[in-house]
Amino acid sequence: MPDKPTSTTSSSPSPQYHQIGHGMCAEVFASSTGIAFKKAHSAPIKHTEVRNDAFMHRKVCAAFKRHNPQLIHVPSYLDLIESQDDWWWEEVNSQLPGSHLPEAKSKERRPVLIMEQIPFVCEGIRETIMRMFCRPDLFQTSQRDPMNEDCLLRLYLGLRSSLEFIFSPFSTSFTLRNYPYSLEKIDLDPVEVALSNKLWFADAIAEGLAILHWGARIDARDVEFVLGSIPEQEDVGSQNHGRSTIEFKWKLKKNPKINDPTNDKPPPEVREARTRVREVSRTRDPSPSKVIVGSGSACVWVLDFNQCEEITMDEKGCIKAAKALWDNDPYFPRPFTKQDGDLWEHFMERYLHHSDIVLETESEEMRKLPKYFMVKVVEIGKARNAKESVLDGPPKYGLLDPPRDR
Repeated sequence: MPDKPTSTTSSSPSPQYHQIGHGMCAEVFASSTGIAFKKAHSAPIKHTEVRNDAFMHRKVCAAFKRHNPQLIHVPSYLDLIESQDDWWWEEVNSQLPGSHLPEAKSKERRPVLIMEQIPFVCEGIRETIMRMFCRPDLFQTSQRDPMNEDCLLRLYLGLRSSLEFIFSPFSTSFTLRNYPYSLEKIDLDPVEVALSNKLWFADAIAEGLAILHWGARIDARDVEFVLGSIPEQEDVGSQNHGRSTIEFKWKLKKNPKINDPTNDKPPPEVREARTRVREVSRTRDPSPSKVIVGSGSACVWVLDFNQCEEITMDEKGCIKAAKALWDNDPYFPRPFTKQDGDLWEHFMERYLHHSDIVLETESEEMRKLPKYFMVKVVEIGKARNAKESVLDGPPKYGLLDPPRDR
C-alpha cells in the first residue's frame, strides 16, 4: 500500500486533471504534472485486469532498466492505489472530473494504476495529420476540438487500408485520440521519408517486443505501440532528466522533505530517491532516438499490459507469445504480403538482433527460442491467412485457438 503523503503548505498551483481516454478495462486521466491515472471500470473483472496491468508494468519497467533500449520507451510505473488508500481518494480522486461512462459511474473505490503520462505528439504533427487526412468540411471543427490535443498515434505496421475509407463521406467527426497511423498513411510522406520511418518504426517495435518476451518474459498480449513526444527535460535541484523527475515528483508528493534544502540528513528512502535520479541522469541518453513525422519529432512508446501473461522460456512459451501477436491489433508487420514483404523481413531480422542482445548471457538453448518464436508466428499466420486477409486486421481468433473474452 502506498504511504500516505505528509501534509504540507505549498505555494504551487493545484494540479489540473482531465480525461484523456478510456478502453475496455479502465478510464485514463492525466494531471498537469505529467502523471496519468488508469482507473478501473466498475466490474470486478476489470479490477483484476488493472492489478495485473500494475504487476506486468513493474516487470516491464525492470526489464527496460536492465536492458536500456535505445529506440523505445515505457512510461514509468509509480503506484497502485487500492480502496484503503484514503489519502488518494480524498485528495486526488475528489479532483478528477466525473465520468460519463456507464461502466465507470459507480462511486465505489477501485484499483487505480498511477504512472508517467506519455507526452502527446506536438502541434506540428497534429496539424500535419489533420491537413492530410481530415475532410475539408471537418477540418476547422477538428482543429478547435481540445480533445484532439490528446493525440497518440497507433503504429499499425500490419494494416494497409483503402484511402477511400480514410476520406469516407459518412464520417461525421475526425478524432486524433489513438489515431490509427497505418501503412497507407505513412506512405503518403515523400518516398525516402516514408521508407526511412517505416524501417525505424519496425526496429523500435522489434526492440520493445524482444525485451517484453525475453527480458520481462511475458507474452505481450494486447500491448500497444504508439508515437508520442520525446520525454521532457526538466530540472529538479541539480538533476536534469525528465523521466526520473516524474518519479521524483511522486516521491516528493508523498514526502515533501525530499527536496528540503535544510534537511542535510534525509531518511534512507529519500537518499535512495536522490541517488536514483542521479544514476538515471548519468546513464540514460539525454537525446533519445527520435523520428521526424511531418513538421515535428516523436518517439515510440509501449503501454497497456493488463492482458499480458507470463511465458515459460521454452517452445510452449514461444507458441503462447506467437498466438498473442496474432490476437493483437496490427502493430506488427505481416508476412505473406507482396507490398510490405521487405518490411516484415526487416522486422524479423531486427527482432532476432535485439533478442540476441537481451539473451546474450543465457544458455544456448534459450538463445534459440526467438527463431522458434518467429517460425510459429509464420505457421499460425498461414493457418489464419487461409480464411481471411491478414491486412484486413488480425482476426481475434483463428484456426488454432478458440474465441476468448476480450
